[in-house]
Amino acid sequence: MQVTLEQVEPCIVAVTVEVDAEAVQQTIDRVFKEVAGKVAVPGFRKGKAPRSILERFVDQDAVRERAISQLVPEHFAQALREKGVEPFAPPEVSIESFEVGQPLRFTATVPTRPEVRLCDYRDLPVRRRRVEISDADVDLELDLLRRRHTELVDADAEVAGSGLVAIVDLDLYRGERHLKKRSQTDVALDMDQTDMVPAFNVAIEGARIGETREMPVHFPDDFQDPVLAGKDVTFKITVKALKTKQVPELNDEFAQKVSDVADLAALRDQIRQQLEESAREVAEREVRDQLVEQVVSRSEVHFPEVLVQEQTAEMLRRQASELERQNLTIDDFLRSREIDFPTYERELREDARRRIRTQLVLEQIAEQEKIEVTDEEIDQEIERMASSAGVSSSAIRAAFEKQNSLAGLRTSIFFRKVVDLLVQSARIVEE
Repeated sequence: MQVTLEQVEPCIVAVTVEVDAEAVQQTIDRVFKEVAGKVAVPGFRKGKAPRSILERFVDQDAVRERAISQLVPEHFAQALREKGVEPFAPPEVSIESFEVGQPLRFTATVPTRPEVRLCDYRDLPVRRRRVEISDADVDLELDLLRRRHTELVDADAEVAGSGLVAIVDLDLYRGERHLKKRSQTDVALDMDQTDMVPAFNVAIEGARIGETREMPVHFPDDFQDPVLAGKDVTFKITVKALKTKQVPELNDEFAQKVSDVADLAALRDQIRQQLEESAREVAEREVRDQLVEQVVSRSEVHFPEVLVQEQTAEMLRRQASELERQNLTIDDFLRSREIDFPTYERELREDARRRIRTQLVLEQIAEQEKIEVTDEEIDQEIERMASSAGVSSSAIRAAFEKQNSLAGLRTSIFFRKVVDLLVQSARIVEE
């Protein structure tokens, strides 16, 4: 047997094997006997006819394929051992020549282990955003808080118009058929909302309480609901009540109502602290993201394309599963994004490549730094999650075990520890 090895590209080698003619003939003869023993030849017991006669009744292609199926795996494994090659994924095998009385020659394209050459990942420069919360930031958050506590009260009005919120029932009809499952009751329509689709508020402008108006609507062919897609329907809109928005005053009473504080001043302090904490978290995430990006971009990483294919397929599977839970299809999703499937698949492949590069680099750092995750660290993380959620740690652990996701939790902690190391050794400059 002769073996040649060629590095086709990083993480891809071509192993060419030539099996000598004698070994090939021995395998063909053995296979022929196995096949011929099951062939009935008129005038002879099975397997007893002369070979010259048997050859007329035996499927020579079947003999050939069976011989190849025995020769290739055996000699390929031997060739890998001889050259010290460790396949990372199944190879692609191409038969180059196979004739009776001649050597068998085949080439296997073999994906090999990823290769990572790390940059100097210590003492990396990175900028951290300075946390500064102004009075205006606090005022804006307080205003948003007030609006979230807006109440609807009965309006002193007789007809639907600007400045009001109409409480309506939306009854949907296709012809004379009432689509009860797609009808809605007690829907709040803001009469000042300008981007409502369909524009129900425009349809009921000037309507009185108890009045019903009809609004024809044509749904586009690509509408996500197949019952309505491409259909002409009619909405019957019944005005049940007219309301006005009542935004609470910003005072001590409001502060006590929305939080466990004594007065408005204390609420302002509380909000400032929350904004500062949130800003610090954002700033720290940015630092971590910058460090990971630097390390990955500066390191040399090679990996076989099969990893990208597998990761892309997994991402597609997860997306389809999530859409199914929402009673949607991948076509619905693509229409909502206004892209076709090849474009979406290209996006996923690029995302897969980024994820793989990042994972390989961080794993290499972990190996170099001997970073591991202990069972004790798993327990601590579960305790932290339980405390944050206000439930028992046993409940959190049971949830992870039910979903078979403890390994995922370990992985999350693992990568966090690697990035922690990068942060600890970085040169961080406050902006």
